[in-house]
Amino acid sequence: MKFYGSIGFSVTEDDGDGRWVEKITDKKYAGDVLQYTRRKEAGEHINDGLRVNVQISILCYDPWFQSNISQIRYVDYMGAKWTVESIDPTKYPSVVLTLGGLYHGNEPEEESEDSASEETGGNSGE
Repeated sequence: MKFYGSIGFSVTEDDGDGRWVEKITDKKYAGDVLQYTRRKEAGEHINDGLRVNVQISILCYDPWFQSNISQIRYVDYMGAKWTVESIDPTKYPSVVLTLGGLYHGNEPEEESEDSASEETGGNSGE
């Protein structure tokens, strides 16, 4: 099965006041789904958790991906964001990402997408 979706990276930046803050950056990548299973986890919570055991192989010739590979936080797969439990770069140029539970961390800022469309000449005023 083919994959095309967002991968969320945590990029630490200086906010201008001397503080370092984590910002999430989404980038789109293509690849192949190598394995897909899911299971419910009974735990201490009222609702059972859902975990997937999905392995996605991403072809990564992108230098930005290579230099930020350790900053991967989630993969948007089948309509949800899933945490990345492991990263296997031993089959370069492919990188195998293993997904686990639902991602509940920081989200990318919406403003960055809107400002990017304005910079590329969106259809404003027509």
